[in-house]
Amino acid sequence: MNNAFFIISIILFCVCSLELIVLLKDAGRVARLLSASKRWITEKGFFAFACRAKEFLAKKIKKYMRRFKKRNEAENVTLAILPAGGYGDFLLVANWLWHLNEKFIDSNVLVDVIYEPHHKGIAFSIFKNFTRLRLVCADEYSAESYSAAIFISAFPILKLGNALMMAKSAPHLSYYIQKLSDYNEKIRLECELHPRLDSLITARNIMLGKCRLQEPDFDNLLGISEEYKYEIPVDENEDEFLNTLSLNRKSFILVHRGWDASGPNVDFNVKGWSLNSCGNILPELKRSFPKYKIILFGKDRNQAPPADGADIDLIGKTSMEQVKVLLKNAACLVDNEGGMVHLRHALHGGPSVVLFGATSPALFGYSENINICSEACNHWCEWVSSDWASKCIRTGGREAPCMEAIKTADVVEAVKDVIVKNM
Repeated sequence: MNNAFFIISIILFCVCSLELIVLLKDAGRVARLLSASKRWITEKGFFAFACRAKEFLAKKIKKYMRRFKKRNEAENVTLAILPAGGYGDFLLVANWLWHLNEKFIDSNVLVDVIYEPHHKGIAFSIFKNFTRLRLVCADEYSAESYSAAIFISAFPILKLGNALMMAKSAPHLSYYIQKLSDYNEKIRLECELHPRLDSLITARNIMLGKCRLQEPDFDNLLGISEEYKYEIPVDENEDEFLNTLSLNRKSFILVHRGWDASGPNVDFNVKGWSLNSCGNILPELKRSFPKYKIILFGKDRNQAPPADGADIDLIGKTSMEQVKVLLKNAACLVDNEGGMVHLRHALHGGPSVVLFGATSPALFGYSENINICSEACNHWCEWVSSDWASKCIRTGGREAPCMEAIKTADVVEAVKDVIVKNM
């Protein structure tokens, strides 16, 4: 009997305590609760009362847990990141986001990366190593669900966010949002007309001595350097895949000609080396480096030269994870400036020989690479006109003198420098 009274007393104490928290202004309700408890004990016994009190207590606990959960969710800040561009742009965003997370993402901030449907493969290939981050298709994106939203390609643009409203719940992110808002106001015209005026951003960053990875780091708030910090995931067994091609690490040279094929320019881009020159490089590399396997790879056959002279033709035959393995383990990569060059740098795969024309090596080049330019043009032309990628600004057609003038012999010599340096 004493044990029963003790258990009932504990239950009554818990029930009354919970009620008192919410009903401090209604002491009469507590009195009615005690009176009702007494009637239950008298009429139905201790066991029936204990069962009833247990059910009542469980309902109250669930109620308060729901209130606590809602209050906790209300304290969270939700941040949407909206990347744009091709594979190289997404790599830039991932590195920028890694630095942002290190310095300005508070523990209660929930981050979503919003990707367009045709960029799903790129998004999952790059961002899956992030913790506390969701990948959300743009079809499901609703701006009203977020405290702040940042669009980013070359540089971040604040689309939504009030620093003052976030100051209490996320003070570090609030500080960054305010700084970003101030920066966007300074370059308001470039933001409003993005990407039409990106050439101005490029020129400014070159004058500031910035490389491509540092472009989004306005005012040097994040301390981004040329070194790629975020660890790109590789979801492929490297040794097994290399064995299927009878390859050893650093025993092969990669050749690639390509660009983002999601836009209208599938078979031509002013950044691309001519098909003829790119095709000629394959037998020349094989003749100059007989101990190395020469591999032609790429996503689209329309962008690639004939594979004559290559030991292995992988055009359209590799997954993105397998491409990562190749880029990470090749002795050298020969390519026009683009996503594969940036991916190899991000994977810390080693030097590349990169052919430049429309884009500036001062901004898009890396110090470990050999960056080749011709003297056919004396200035880069990226975003100098709205159709810069599909039509040469000098010829008005589908020829790019800057790329046509790059000599096969110069590329072979550059590859030789890379191979000798890393022997």
